[in-house]
Amino acid sequence: MKAKQLYFTNCAALALVLPASADIIYSNFQNIDIPATFDGLYLDVDGGNGWNTNMAAPVAGWDINPFYGGRSLANSPAFQPLRSGTTSSSPIVNLAAGDSVGTGSVFSTFVQGAGGETVGAPGYGGSSMLTGSGGNFTASTEGYLGFRLNGTNYGWMRAVFTNNTAAAVIKDWAYDNTTGTTIKAGLIQTSVTSGVLTTTTLNPGTSDSYTLGSALTNGVVSGGYTNSVLKLGTGTVTLSAASTYTGATTIAAGTLKLDATGTINNTSEVSLGTVGTLDVAAKALGYTVATLKGSGNVTGALTVSTQLAIGNSPGTTHFSSNLTLDSATYVYEMTGGTSPDLGSADLGNVAGALTISAGSILDLVELGTYTAGNKFTLFGYATLSGTFDGLANNDDFLDDLANTWRITYDDTSAGANGGTGTNFVTITAVPEPNAAALIGGLGVLALLRRRR
Repeated sequence: MKAKQLYFTNCAALALVLPASADIIYSNFQNIDIPATFDGLYLDVDGGNGWNTNMAAPVAGWDINPFYGGRSLANSPAFQPLRSGTTSSSPIVNLAAGDSVGTGSVFSTFVQGAGGETVGAPGYGGSSMLTGSGGNFTASTEGYLGFRLNGTNYGWMRAVFTNNTAAAVIKDWAYDNTTGTTIKAGLIQTSVTSGVLTTTTLNPGTSDSYTLGSALTNGVVSGGYTNSVLKLGTGTVTLSAASTYTGATTIAAGTLKLDATGTINNTSEVSLGTVGTLDVAAKALGYTVATLKGSGNVTGALTVSTQLAIGNSPGTTHFSSNLTLDSATYVYEMTGGTSPDLGSADLGNVAGALTISAGSILDLVELGTYTAGNKFTLFGYATLSGTFDGLANNDDFLDDLANTWRITYDDTSAGANGGTGTNFVTITAVPEPNAAALIGGLGVLALLRRRR
């Protein structure tokens, strides 16, 4: 089955459904303006009630109310900001990305007494935010405030506060749904790359791997935008929800893992850096992506339905399990060259079964000199089924400049670019095509191309 067609979603960005397991819940990019009025902004962090700016009718379940452009802030009993002291008016701490929020953080010890909304529960609080009025945040400079939610969960909020101007915004926030688990500020956040494009960066350190329990989406809050995802850092980020963003996915480092319920079917492409890994091993039936590019590692069975473009000016991708080309185009680059330097070429090492389904096309991209006798490995594999359209075993074919190649699906020796295993799909530059090969090659010219 092919991957879903790309589409733009109109999900309600604040309808955060708590996952069954212990996960980090991310708001997605919100970019909510904080009014330069006393009314301020009422925000419900962990529910679907959203926000409003009507002081007379705060949103149900509100957690935080910044006003005067964020110069001052009020909080509900359910939302306790990290403070420098234990009173309900102690300054709120301005965190940096990577700072921890957890059991060692300081929160107000004030509780409600007689006449309080919930007697004995954490109380309301109010604080100045900016340094000019007794707070810790610099006007018009991005900062993070940590918080404890409902007395059990820790999180952070990224915001720009100002001195009663309209440029104040709450950009995004996240909290860990596991009771008592420490969270680090900024391990996931979104930045604007242009007016309609944003990039969500997942950047865990070696010891900061986490599971993201909320879906990553395109934007609907600030007029709509397309979102891409960039995975940095050496740790692992596991996606356990059905994400609907439609931009590219780049795994520059570390591992992006999809568990049994995590999907990224709507991404325009997945690109693997040389130290990046796409882990789909938890998917019982493997996983489908529209386009896979780059050099790196794929753990688990993978189906590619649109395009496989290994490397970046020749490179290698290692598939730990099965690879299926489902009516996909294999864009294959090679540099050519002459003996003893025969150049370099793309290579797919498939530890399991390689399946080339009907409708799959081989697309040659020749970046160097065509030299008769050059032999390159397309794939190393354990078992193979299927062939590229129009190309049977040991067929000769022409590229678009009348150079002749021979494809072998059951080769027992690798080409100049190597390959793992004992079986290989190879192509060899043939000196002179015979008439039969010429006729057969002309039939597949439309399927092949050659670039210089």
